[in-house]
Amino acid sequence: MLVELGHIRQSELDATLSIKQEDKSRKFCAVLIEYGFIDEHRLMELLATKLGYPFVEPVFTEIDRDLLAMVQAKVFSRLSFIPVSKENGHIVIAFADPLDLEDHEAADRVFGRKIIPAIGTRQAIREVIELHRRGARHSAAEVADDSTIIGIVNSLFDDAMQQGVSDIHVEPMKDRLRIRCRRDGVLGVHKEISLELAAPLATRLKVMAEADIAERRHQDGRILYESQFTGMSLDLRVSFYVTVHGEKVVLRLMNKKGELLDIEDIGMAPRMLRKFRDDSLASPSGINSGHGSDRSWQNHHSV
Repeated sequence: MLVELGHIRQSELDATLSIKQEDKSRKFCAVLIEYGFIDEHRLMELLATKLGYPFVEPVFTEIDRDLLAMVQAKVFSRLSFIPVSKENGHIVIAFADPLDLEDHEAADRVFGRKIIPAIGTRQAIREVIELHRRGARHSAAEVADDSTIIGIVNSLFDDAMQQGVSDIHVEPMKDRLRIRCRRDGVLGVHKEISLELAAPLATRLKVMAEADIAERRHQDGRILYESQFTGMSLDLRVSFYVTVHGEKVVLRLMNKKGELLDIEDIGMAPRMLRKFRDDSLASPSGINSGHGSDRSWQNHHSV
C-alpha cells in the first residue's frame, strides 16, 4: 500500500524487508522510520486509516491526570501506550503500535475491557510518559541555560528538515509553549514545553536572525541554518509578533539549495504518474491538448 500510494519506493520497501529478515525482532514500521524512509507522523496516519482506528496527538496538559495515575511509572517505562480521555464510560488509549499484543494485554489489565484503541506517534507518547514520570512541577522548572536553548532550536530545525515541514509556529500559551509545524498544508502540534523557555527561545531565534533582541514590536529576520548531523541547509524567513502571553515566532522554511524535484519524487502514486505522463506530458500542446471541451471550460472559468 505504501509503495502503491507513492509514500515509499520499492527499493526502500525491499531494504526494510531485508533489514527485518536479518533481525526478526525488529518491527517493520520501526525500521521504516529509523532509516528515514517515511515520516512517523504520516505513517501513523496511514496506519490508522488502514486499521480503522482514530489518530490522536496526545498532549500532556490536556490529559486527565487521574487516568495517568492509574498506571505505575515502571509499567509506562516498558510499554508504549497512554490513556488519553474518557468517552461514554470507555477510555481512549493511544498505542504507538496497535498490533502489539503485549501493550494491548497490559492496557486491558489496567483499564478493563472497555477501551477504545487509537494510534499516536511513539515520540508524542514517550514525551507524555516522560513528563508524567518527572511530574508537571518538575518539568515546568526546567533549567533554561544556553545549551538547552541551542539544543532545542537545532533539534527543531533538524526535525523540520527530516519531516518536510514548511512552517514552524512557536506560540506562548497561558500555561505552556506550544510548537506547531505545517506538513502538507496541515498545521499540527509538534511538541509542548515549559513556558519558562519562551523568552530565551525567542531571544535565541532573534540572535540567529540578526534581529533586535530588545525590540518587542513586530520585526522580521532571516536565518541561514546548516545541520551538523545531516549536512542539509535551510533558508528561513522569521517574523516576531507580540501576544498576550509573550512573543510568537513564525518561521517559513525553504531549501537553501533550491533544487527542483524529479517528477518521480513528487509523491504521486505510480499508476497516477503513468497516466499523467501518458495523458498530459506527452501532449504536444500542453495538458489541455486534444479535448474539445477544454477551451469552453477555460472561457467559463476565466473570470
